[in-house]
Amino acid sequence: MTTGDLFREVIRSLFDSAQVKTVLVQGIRARTAARKDEIAAGLSTAARGIIAAHLTQ
Repeated sequence: MTTGDLFREVIRSLFDSAQVKTVLVQGIRARTAARKDEIAAGLSTAARGIIAAHLTQ
């Protein structure tokens, strides 16, 4: 087993922990909630671009 393999296995086992998964999900939810307006604006801009591209075909 190489050092890289060992490192990957340690990281994999760490992220398999229910406690770590809970902390990660809570962190992602908090960050997305804080940036929801920015995320919504970006998605709206992308959707308008896609729609416009298909209307001009």
